[in-house]
Amino acid sequence: MDKDELGEYVERSISLAEESPQMDEANTKKRLVEPFVEDVLGWDGFSDVELEYSVQMGRNPKKVDYALILEDTPVVFVEAKGLDESLSEAEEKQLRSYMRQVGVDWGVLTNGERFKFLKREKGTTKPSEIAFGDLRLDELTRNEDVVRTVSKESVESGEAERIAGEIQRKKEAVSSLREKKDIIAEEVVSVVTDHVDGSVAPVAETEAKEFVDRVVEELENGEVITSEREKAKQDEDITERASDEEGAVSGSLSRNEIDGDDDAKVAIFPTKESGIEFLRENNAWGFVRVGDEPEYVGMYVASPEQQIRFFAKVDEIIPANEANLAKPTEEYTDKAKFDPDKKVIKFKQGGLYQIEKPIKYDGYTPQSLVYTSLKKFKEADSTSDLR
Repeated sequence: MDKDELGEYVERSISLAEESPQMDEANTKKRLVEPFVEDVLGWDGFSDVELEYSVQMGRNPKKVDYALILEDTPVVFVEAKGLDESLSEAEEKQLRSYMRQVGVDWGVLTNGERFKFLKREKGTTKPSEIAFGDLRLDELTRNEDVVRTVSKESVESGEAERIAGEIQRKKEAVSSLREKKDIIAEEVVSVVTDHVDGSVAPVAETEAKEFVDRVVEELENGEVITSEREKAKQDEDITERASDEEGAVSGSLSRNEIDGDDDAKVAIFPTKESGIEFLRENNAWGFVRVGDEPEYVGMYVASPEQQIRFFAKVDEIIPANEANLAKPTEEYTDKAKFDPDKKVIKFKQGGLYQIEKPIKYDGYTPQSLVYTSLKKFKEADSTSDLR
């Protein structure tokens, strides 16, 4: 499945839906559903797709709009409704029954504006069909992993099962984190106050809750890497984006070229790709709370690349409302996390670099501010080496 093709499909389909909000079922299938099946998911409309596939339900045969076929066997059912209709629970239940009757593992129910993805769970004595994705059209590109499960490539290779399993585990983790947020925060505060004293408890509690929120956000927005080929393409895209970056980034830097004492403190901050705009525009990072004053900063870009990609030399740490930023604070992506007590870390002029050999994720994720030494930073092969 091609990510660019998905983006083009979404953009084109949004335009069509806005032009014809009362599009009937026949036109929805032709203009929105079939391009999704063929162009995005990669199923050949001539050889892989059977229209009006017959399913025997008791004495009365029923018809599934699209059966996607591998080796003469249906593996995905797609039921389509008109853009002028909403998707009902009855229609989802009907698709589940079709899947169960034929033994089809994957299903999609859509009206061109909303997409429900179903999976047949076979690990129990009584198989059942579960929904693992319910997305609006404009959410598809942010949830490429969900879409990819029903692509021909993933179903044919068996990769779909792994992706769906990862999606389910992430959902369960998010649910558990939200449910236990206060408990986790209390335990963090207890550990911190044991090592320091009770005066830090209010700040520790706030930061602990924000930490849980960030973990949830990364789990919800993180992208599942489906294959070595996709990983290679992602790395290529990252390099391409990096070559286009301007602003305060002074160029690339080998970690061996960094001057400083081995024990110098390096603060590692997490950000999403969107946070790089702040770096480029302000030659700084914010809005944060810092206890110790670091001499250097490393930026861990969490999504999509999962690597420490930027390095900077610190000039000063100042209150956020005194930072004289390129834009008003409310215009930046992380504005919801801004408050007057937080700081902005200004970098030395010409001191922000992209790292030639980024430090890649290998199981340890800097989900909030962590400190390491310059020696460890220069020698690290992966994020685990920073601890």
